[in-house]
Amino acid sequence: MSNDRILTSRSVPGEPGITARPIAVRFGTGEIAYSYIDDVLLTTTVDKILAYAKRNEKAFRPSKVLDGIVTETRKSISHEPFKAYGKIVIDLLHQNFETICWSLDVAQFEISKIECQMTFHRDGEYFKIHKDNRGLVTRSRCLSYVYYFHDEPKRYSGGELYLYRDDPESNKLDKTSRLEMIPKRNRIVFFRSNVYHEVAKVECPTTGLSGARGTIAGWIRTYDFNVIEAMSGLPAQRFRRSA
Repeated sequence: MSNDRILTSRSVPGEPGITARPIAVRFGTGEIAYSYIDDVLLTTTVDKILAYAKRNEKAFRPSKVLDGIVTETRKSISHEPFKAYGKIVIDLLHQNFETICWSLDVAQFEISKIECQMTFHRDGEYFKIHKDNRGLVTRSRCLSYVYYFHDEPKRYSGGELYLYRDDPESNKLDKTSRLEMIPKRNRIVFFRSNVYHEVAKVECPTTGLSGARGTIAGWIRTYDFNVIEAMSGLPAQRFRRSA
């Protein structure tokens, strides 16, 4: 079932208006809710972000998971913090937070922090199935976002974002039902942080950042323990100190 209602929400200063098309895809009694916004930033801004990344390629390091660098699970390079263009994305999230929550069928909550990192997946790189709020230090992540940018014309294949649902009876990952999002330049995607997802392996004929799959991604956190408990499925007191 899809929702084709179109919202035009507040724009980021200096950027065009934003049009959101929320979508909810249902698998039986389970549901994967996600939304996306196309043409988020000016074309010149996207080009500047890409140029910034290429100028600062030496600042990128192997991407980490909670257990550190584990290439069997995640293989890519990331750069954080980066203030120049991270702030543009964070401002966009703050100014459109009401729309984002509505599109994911999530009640608005108080934001404690918005995390932001720039990541590139080059040839053969990936991120296997995981949840963004599975650890005690990440339980306060409520909403996840991914902004895509890359060279034009697009030079890589793969790198799809797959979203999975939990089986409603066992509350475990159901690999038989998944939703596919193909990376599109200047699109930002939103989903709940408790949704299983993965990044498919990228195939790219180039080396370095030229032609690779670029993203600015992160998480919207809260101090609201009721929201944390609802999102993570664990009693809030177990991770009260790490929220």
